[in-house]
Amino acid sequence: MDNLETLTASEAAKRIVDGDVSPVALLEACLEQIRALDGEIAAWIHVDEAGARATARAYETDARKKQFTGDPWFCAPWSSIGVPAISLPAAVGADGLPHAIQLVASTDGDADLLGVAAWCEHVLDFASAPIHGDHSRR
Repeated sequence: MDNLETLTASEAAKRIVDGDVSPVALLEACLEQIRALDGEIAAWIHVDEAGARATARAYETDARKKQFTGDPWFCAPWSSIGVPAISLPAAVGADGLPHAIQLVASTDGDADLLGVAAWCEHVLDFASAPIHGDHSRR
């Protein structure tokens, strides 16, 4: 696929996990899109291309070995481009399954992400537990 930057996060995650898309190729497509459009829309204050490339190369190795942290459906797109992400439990659905929010920060934004996550955790004040057992989609 030539337009990797148009993939949704879940499409990108699936393609990375399936081995159809390289984290490095995805990053390069996204960086190209940023360079093409950011002069007009000014969405980025700073883009750490070198840091993002180094991280994407490291995750390329993990992707080849199928070693991902957490459920790759949710984390692989963020991990593949080197940005921190965290999921926080937020509710338990009527079916007893957990619902969560996922927060994502910029490269090297770990401390800010953890601060926001702590604030969300306090505001959500979630203390329930989901039902036990394997409820994976696979």
